[in-house]
Amino acid sequence: MSALPKRQQMQTVLKSSVTEFIHQLHWANVPPDVQQMAAQCVLDLAGTLVAGSATELSRIVRHVAAVVYGGDEATLLLDGRRASAPGAVLANSSSIDAMDVHDGHRRAKGHAGVNVLPAALAAGELMRWDGKQLMAAVVMGYEVALRAALALHATACDYHTSGAWGARRPTWRGRSSRSPRAGRSARYAMRRRRCKFS
Repeated sequence: MSALPKRQQMQTVLKSSVTEFIHQLHWANVPPDVQQMAAQCVLDLAGTLVAGSATELSRIVRHVAAVVYGGDEATLLLDGRRASAPGAVLANSSSIDAMDVHDGHRRAKGHAGVNVLPAALAAGELMRWDGKQLMAAVVMGYEVALRAALALHATACDYHTSGAWGARRPTWRGRSSRSPRAGRSARYAMRRRRCKFS
C-alpha cells in the first residue's frame, strides 16, 4: 500500500491519465465523428474571429499584444502583425470572445474553443505543425478543458466562467505518438459538445 494519502494517490492517477492522453493522442486515432465535430468547431470559431476582429476591443488587444508582448512567434490573425505566442493567444482569443457568439458547452458552463483554438494555432506556428497535428491539439485541448470544467463545477458550489478552467497564456510541451487508445476518451467531451452556429 502506498504511503501517500488517498487524495494524493487519486491526484497522481489523474495526472498520469491526462499526461498519457496528451502524449498519445494522434489525429489518425481520433474517431471520425469526433474529427467532424472538431472541424465544425474550428469553422465556428473562425467565423466568430472574423466578426470579432472588427470590434474596437479586438483592435485594442491586438495593438497591446504587438507592442507589449512583441516577438515573432505567432500571427495576430486578420491583422498580419506578429507577437510572442502568448501575445498572439491573448489577441486571437480576445477577437473570438469580443462578440460572445462562439461555441459553448452546457454542462461545462462555458466556452472551451476561445481558449483552445488560439493556443493550438500559436503552438502550431511555433512548432511548425501540419494540419493533422493542429487538429489533434484542438481535440486534446477541448477534452482537457471540458473535463477540467466538469470537475471544477462538480466540486465548487459557485459559478466559474470558462476563464477559470481555460488558459489564455498557455505553455506547450508534448509530442505525438500513434497509440490506438488515444482517441477514445476524446469521444466523451466532443460528442456531447454542442457548437452553436451564428
